[in-house]
Amino acid sequence: MSSSYFDAHFYISDGGAKTICHVIIAEPELSADGDAACKVKLTPLLQTDKQIFGADEAQAKTLAVAFVKRLLAGKSLTDANGTPIEITETEDLPVFKLRV
Repeated sequence: MSSSYFDAHFYISDGGAKTICHVIIAEPELSADGDAACKVKLTPLLQTDKQIFGADEAQAKTLAVAFVKRLLAGKSLTDANGTPIEITETEDLPVFKLRV
């Protein structure tokens, strides 16, 4: 996998059980025909890495973040202490933010 655009560890809480998750969104790589793709790894939710394609690097990043957010939608995400978190986005990078 190329260098990471986004790399984070968090927990999915289900009742009393917590499962550690690791998400990596790689920097986009250009293909021969000019489009771009970001490789997404989401352990343990995805069994294999997924390539998310866009017309250019910016769109590939945007679509990769949207893909991860869809996979995590409706799940209870927490940090190691059990504090709820959510994925939000800055202008150019997704971030985990504590829910208050």
